[in-house]
Amino acid sequence: MSGDDRPLTYAAAFAWTLAATALLVLGVQATVLARPSIASDIVTLAGCEAVVYLLGTFGVLRLHAENRIARNALGMRPSHAAMPVFGLALGLSVQLPAASLQQLIHELSPPSEEELARQAALLAADTPVRMVMLILAAACVAPLVEELFFRGALFGGLRRSGSAIGAALVSAACFVISHPDIRAWLPLLLVALILSHLRVASGSLLPCVALHVSFNGASIAAHLTGVSSVTSPAGFGWPVTLAGWAGTALLVLLVQYVARQSPEAERARAEDADEL
Repeated sequence: MSGDDRPLTYAAAFAWTLAATALLVLGVQATVLARPSIASDIVTLAGCEAVVYLLGTFGVLRLHAENRIARNALGMRPSHAAMPVFGLALGLSVQLPAASLQQLIHELSPPSEEELARQAALLAADTPVRMVMLILAAACVAPLVEELFFRGALFGGLRRSGSAIGAALVSAACFVISHPDIRAWLPLLLVALILSHLRVASGSLLPCVALHVSFNGASIAAHLTGVSSVTSPAGFGWPVTLAGWAGTALLVLLVQYVARQSPEAERARAEDADEL
């Protein structure tokens, strides 16, 4: 560990997550009270999220990586050239497994009409400008700031203080609990574990950003093109769903294989663990 940086413990990672989540909820509630229409404005909500997570990222770096260059502390480093491509592919392939888990949860605990209406309002895009803003907010801004905080600041601090497995599992759990809808936790956990695997194997944050952007972008594209909606999710037969699970598993194994053969990924992992 470098200089006088404080180690980031598991308890501290959860505390940072809960503090950021509480601040985001309070900020959104205050904004909605001042202007109720903002409750269905995903652009403003994404802006609130960006402010909170950037502040959280800065706070973690200031306290637990004060003597480090920010991009290194966040894992903004090159790895094997295929890792961002794997990230993009995983973001697409994991759609089917995540959707199957979400469908199972909704069958066991259906959302209310009010919740469905609120989600539909958030994803409404009745003009080209609104469509562009929706894509930028949900598929670009939100994934970037979430990755900077969870797989950047939190994972990086945890990895320098302990094991890769511990950092992966705790940062994944922090990501999941930061989402208020408990019904979304199971599919989110799947995505979070794959993100953590990619982060550990590559030693870089960049492939995780690619995965998150791809995942959110595919979800938004499916909604905008009418393939799915909040009231009528895309339905696929079990052969297609199984193929999605198998394809995702294959990509995860490929990430592991390529990362273990790659000197660039090995060096990135060593930098992550503060071994250079």
